[in-house]
Amino acid sequence: MDKEGHLIHIDFGFMLTDAPGKGLRFETAPFKLTAEFMRILGGPEGAGFKRFRNNMVAGFRALNKHSAKIILLVQMVANSQADLSCFKRGTKIAVAELRERLCPGGTTEKLSKATCEAYVDQLIADSDGNWRTQMYDGYQYCCQGIF
Repeated sequence: MDKEGHLIHIDFGFMLTDAPGKGLRFETAPFKLTAEFMRILGGPEGAGFKRFRNNMVAGFRALNKHSAKIILLVQMVANSQADLSCFKRGTKIAVAELRERLCPGGTTEKLSKATCEAYVDQLIADSDGNWRTQMYDGYQYCCQGIF
């Protein structure tokens, strides 16, 4: 939110290769999971957090199941609109990074539920309280008036 109470979404570009901080790629967390979000979810043992985690697992399983179609669509866009900012590091890099996110370890096999759960748990662990995210959020507040 900014100082006037407007909601500002600043991380949409994470889907491909765009990361906040322009070309610095300062944010390295898989997704933004702030202490405030964790409190709202009731902490790691809260019912809200458990629902959040289960929904993440279900969502990731669906993404993994349909990864070939998603990657094909992104490749088609990349071939026709390579000048989009999400492809600024190159279309092959964007597609390769997307493939790695949807199919960790480069496997073309659909992941089991247990493997998806372990992967999502690692994403959450890497995102929860990430110091780089905290620093970038401090910068956003200080320099952009966004908190």
